[in-house]
Amino acid sequence: MRAALVALLRLGAVGALLSTLAVFGARHWMFDLIGAFRVQYVVLLLPALLVAAWLRRGGLAALFALVIALHGATIAGSLWSVAGTSPVVDADATPATLRLVSANLLASNTGHAATSAMLQASEADLLVLLEYTPEWQEVLAPLADEWPHRVERPQQSPFGIALWSRLPLDEVRGIAFDLEGFPSVEASVAVGETRLHVVATHPVPPMSARLTARRDAHLDALGAHLARIEGPRVVAGDFNVTPWSASFARLVEKGGLVDARRGIGLRTTWPTYFPPASIPIDHVLVGGGVRVLGLDSIAGTGSDHRALVADLHVGDGGPR
Repeated sequence: MRAALVALLRLGAVGALLSTLAVFGARHWMFDLIGAFRVQYVVLLLPALLVAAWLRRGGLAALFALVIALHGATIAGSLWSVAGTSPVVDADATPATLRLVSANLLASNTGHAATSAMLQASEADLLVLLEYTPEWQEVLAPLADEWPHRVERPQQSPFGIALWSRLPLDEVRGIAFDLEGFPSVEASVAVGETRLHVVATHPVPPMSARLTARRDAHLDALGAHLARIEGPRVVAGDFNVTPWSASFARLVEKGGLVDARRGIGLRTTWPTYFPPASIPIDHVLVGGGVRVLGLDSIAGTGSDHRALVADLHVGDGGPR
C-alpha cells in the first residue's frame, strides 16, 4: 500500500511539474486555458504535499511545494494591494461615488424574475449587461424607469451588450475591438463635478487557437484605446481571462488601469454551476484617479456567472 501511494505521488509530482512548466513557458492556447485554474492547482496539490511529508518523502514534498509556490505567487502578485486602490477622501468634502454592476445574464437563462429582482436590489447607478439578447431586452423593459439612459446592442448570440444608467449618458457610441465586429459600448457620465468615461466589453472565450488570438487582440486594442482617454475611466464586463494571464497584464499596463480586485480578493465569477472550478473572468478596471471603495459578487439568478458589484470613488461633488 505504501509503495503504491509513493508511486502515485511520483506520478502526480511529475505531471504537476510538467504541466506547470508548460503553463509558464509554452505559448500554446491550451496551456493558456489550463493556466486560468491556478487556484485549483494549489488546492489540489496541498493534500499531495501533506501526504508526501507524512511519508517522509522530502524530495516529493519539495517538488509539490515548488509547484504550489509558483502558482500561489502568481495569484498573489495579481491581487496584492497597491497604492491607489483605497480611497483617500477629504473629510470636509462629500464624496462623489458610483455603484457599477456588471452582469453576464446568460443568453439561455430563464431566471428572468430572479435576474430582474437582483438588478433592482443592487441599487446600481450603472449596469453593464452581457449576453443581452432581444428576449432579455423585452423581459427587462419594465426596469426602464429606474435606468432610463441606455445604450443597447442586443444580439441573438452571447455577444449582445448594454449599458444602462440612472444618470444621463453623453458621448455614446458603439465600438468594435473584435476583428469580427462583436460590439462594445462606451459613454461618459457626470458623477458630481467629475466626468467618468465608461466602456463595457465582452471578448470571445479562448476555446481554440483562433479564438484565443481574437480575445488577446481584443484586449490589446482595448488597452490601446483606454490609453488615449484622459481622466477618470472604468471598463467592465466578461473578459474571458483571469488576472494572472499575460494578455490581462498587457491590458492593465497599456490602459493605465488598476484591477478592482487588488487588495480585496479573488471574487470568482464563473462557473456558478461548479463552484470548485470557479475562476475570476468578469472584471472591473479603473484608471485616471478612480478609486475602489468595495467589490462584491452576486449569484442566484440562473446565470453561469456571478455579477460583480463595484463601489467607486470618482471625485468630490454631490452624493450618489
